[in-house]
Amino acid sequence: MVSNQKNYSIQRLTPEEFLKSSKDFAFVVLYQPNPSFADAYNFVKENNINTFTVAGPETDWAFLNRIQQRYAQEISQYKEAYQAVFNTNFDAFALDPLDFEDFPPLQSDFGSVAIRMPHQVLLYKSVGGLETKKPTAVYIPGRKYTSCSCVRVGLMEVALESLSVIQQI
Repeated sequence: MVSNQKNYSIQRLTPEEFLKSSKDFAFVVLYQPNPSFADAYNFVKENNINTFTVAGPETDWAFLNRIQQRYAQEISQYKEAYQAVFNTNFDAFALDPLDFEDFPPLQSDFGSVAIRMPHQVLLYKSVGGLETKKPTAVYIPGRKYTSCSCVRVGLMEVALESLSVIQQI
């Protein structure tokens, strides 16, 4: 995390440990959710905690589609490889455009994602060099809490890799 403020701490917890914690959380990353996250999802919803959901190969999409109403992934047994493409019209907050061309393709479940709330797309999918306008990372502002969703776990690794490249320069 890069920030001017130095009063942040990061903890990695299981859903059960998160629920037992007495700390106040302002932001929670829900990584590859499955049914063991049900109480954690209900807790963040009831307490208006901002979330960032990262989905991947271990995500239970049937569960995730049921537990939250902001978006839904079409469930498929097929996979697809794609690149992420930065949406140059994204303006929810300031970001320098990211270039994913030099990174290996990402894998995801084949099928579309339906975003059910007002949102801004941060990253689109590009398949075979063609931008699809299918979102792979979205920002969903809310009245009570805000959520971001990265529909593919590989993007986290790509982002960390690009940060380490930047730090080496």
